[in-house]
Amino acid sequence: METPRIEKFELKRELTDLEKVGVKVVEKLRAKKYEAYFAGGYARDIYLRITPHDIDIATSAKPDEIEKIFAKTVPTGKSFGVIRILVDDFWFEVATFREDLPSADARRPAGVKFTSAEFDAERRDFTVNGLFYDPISQATIDFVGGIDDLKNKVLRFIGNPFLRIEEDHLRLIRAIRFKNKLSFRMLPEDWQAVHNNAEKIKTVSAERIAEELTKMLLHTSRAESVRDLEKAGILQEIMPELQKEVGVPQPPEFHSEGDVFAHTLLALKSLPENIEPKIAWAILLHDIGKPVVVKMPEKHKTNRVRFHGHEEAGAVIAEDVLRRLKFSNEFIKDVSWLVLNHMMDAYIPKMREAKRRQLFADPRFAALTEVFRADRLASLSPEGKPKMNDYNQSMDLWHEELARPPEEKKKKIISGDDIMKKFKLKSGENIGAILEKVNEAYLEGALGDVVKIDKKGKEKVNKEKIFAFIKKHCRDFI
Repeated sequence: METPRIEKFELKRELTDLEKVGVKVVEKLRAKKYEAYFAGGYARDIYLRITPHDIDIATSAKPDEIEKIFAKTVPTGKSFGVIRILVDDFWFEVATFREDLPSADARRPAGVKFTSAEFDAERRDFTVNGLFYDPISQATIDFVGGIDDLKNKVLRFIGNPFLRIEEDHLRLIRAIRFKNKLSFRMLPEDWQAVHNNAEKIKTVSAERIAEELTKMLLHTSRAESVRDLEKAGILQEIMPELQKEVGVPQPPEFHSEGDVFAHTLLALKSLPENIEPKIAWAILLHDIGKPVVVKMPEKHKTNRVRFHGHEEAGAVIAEDVLRRLKFSNEFIKDVSWLVLNHMMDAYIPKMREAKRRQLFADPRFAALTEVFRADRLASLSPEGKPKMNDYNQSMDLWHEELARPPEEKKKKIISGDDIMKKFKLKSGENIGAILEKVNEAYLEGALGDVVKIDKKGKEKVNKEKIFAFIKKHCRDFI
């Protein structure tokens, strides 16, 4: 057995409540004469002065023994040596030291063999993820060279990179995500292994790819990661529709940042740190329709490169991509809507008031404003500056709408019951359509002085005038 490198590492800060309970878990295992350490990304994160939000524990105790020691347990992956335990309102994954038996599907090992801390470290993906931390002695335990790689900011596969990738093809994307999340570099041989195996990502389930991509998009390094997916040849395998953006030119007077893919990367970079998944995905896919509809001056006799209808085309393609990645119907619907409407800030100031208010009332509009902002910040003039006028005007109008009293927003000048009584109609969709048309006309002033204030300050509605409007403009419904 190889002697590990042990390096003292004091936190130099107060332990979090999670860490304090984690120490109690380790002490409880050791009281029963078992080896136990904090594992996974904990040792990596504390070395980088990142406060961890979860703690995995690796131990020599077998699953049955873990269940005997702790009162509240869930056998989430017992056959693989993993038990979830609840201690003082905190959940921990406690896993027995193990070796993975060769995988038949490059996803899950065929089985596991319980073993030592050394072999457990060597089965992991990257050296910086293969460290253990002893919270009692405050020391990092290193069997795989992870300490030096942390110091040198290198992301390196443990052992032979080709073998590590062959064990789980999802590591192709994980390598790129961790490289950029940690702001590390990859050695040429590790990058070559990722590049040479890019097509194998197609063997991974859509759900696992979607989960990994979402983690990637939620981190501030999202643009660098998507760029690396393209460089490594992985983007072509998982999202050929997005790959097609590469090299598609844009008019420099509106997009001096470069081609469509360069614009998408800059838009991703323009997103704030904390963002909803649907917004991040909407920005990734917002211009995915451009390669399909592009019109070139020489070929199509236009005065410049044009992308007429790319929002509609993009919404359809986005739906196809997300459905292929097995996202929920609700998520697909929301992202497609954001893609379809991502240019709407250019039209909001010119909209009829009723239509504008209807858009503002959509529960997805707040998310859409984030899409507007990122798209505009990534659309650069020849001087390299974003043109924000349309966005700013739209936001001013939206904030005016938000400032209106709630009762005014909900107010209707006539009820569905009034309409049904007058025209002898039954309850149904037609009533909603009539009400919408009446309210639009009222907001735009087409009904004139249909509402008056009496001497007591109360509103009085001229219903007969509204009924006359309905007879004239809603004939198809009555």
